[in-house]
Amino acid sequence: MTDRQTRKMPTNGSADLPLETREAPVNSIDAEKRTVEVVWTAGAAVPRVDPWTGDRYVEELVVSDKAIKLDRLNNGGPVLDSHFRFGINSQIAVVERAWIEGGKGLAKIRFPKEGLDEEIDRIFSKIADGIITRLSCGYRRLKIEVDKSKDPKVWRVVEWEPFEISFVSVPADPAAKVRADEVPTSACEFRTIGAPSGPAARARMRLRAAAAGLVD
Repeated sequence: MTDRQTRKMPTNGSADLPLETREAPVNSIDAEKRTVEVVWTAGAAVPRVDPWTGDRYVEELVVSDKAIKLDRLNNGGPVLDSHFRFGINSQIAVVERAWIEGGKGLAKIRFPKEGLDEEIDRIFSKIADGIITRLSCGYRRLKIEVDKSKDPKVWRVVEWEPFEISFVSVPADPAAKVRADEVPTSACEFRTIGAPSGPAARARMRLRAAAAGLVD
């Protein structure tokens, strides 16, 4: 029996999921105050890979004050270089304020004073000059509604927590992410809705399970 066969997605209950990232753009820059305003999420649908079956699904982040826990970002959340979380030198700025507005997650980021760190000064100059233009937000998913009536199925993330914002050169391809045992995980609650029924739907489910190696 393969490792994939032993790990099945829960229909209801709790499971550990890898931490994820989302691409976002730079919004506006104040060179004098060394601040940058960013849109760190707009909740767009993103294709991903089921960590249990290897099947593709669509992840939808619900963007609302109720769905998103902003405590960590608003408590001096870190701004990192390319999601590197394993050293203090990788933190290049700090989140001054994060909020939800117009269906988007916004934040004001503050960089150190000029002259304190030459490398960060170079990064800020490249941002101000329009060379570095992309960000990615790291987050953990807390509650997910799995809609199996759609094809591919939809994981609607109804509760989640961003914990860092990163400036990146090439945003991670979310569709290429697969399960890896060394990737940090967090507990997530699952609830299945809209499960398909009827002979045709059951036949499609058997074919997908067979293709994933879950049944003979």
